[in-house]
Amino acid sequence: MTVLDWTVLVAYFVLMVLIGVWSRTKIKTVVDYFTTGGRIPWWLSGISPRWCRGRSD
Repeated sequence: MTVLDWTVLVAYFVLMVLIGVWSRTKIKTVVDYFTTGGRIPWWLSGISPRWCRGRSD
């Protein structure tokens, strides 16, 4: 792998760790995790299961 590959890989992992640390300060309970603290719009919560489900055949 080249230096550019390693740079992109390290930058990606650093970004993921920073997002995790930032999220840790915002999410206090399991309810916050699953409901975004009650800040998700009704239409988004209703449409999400339709697009996230897998095929059953």
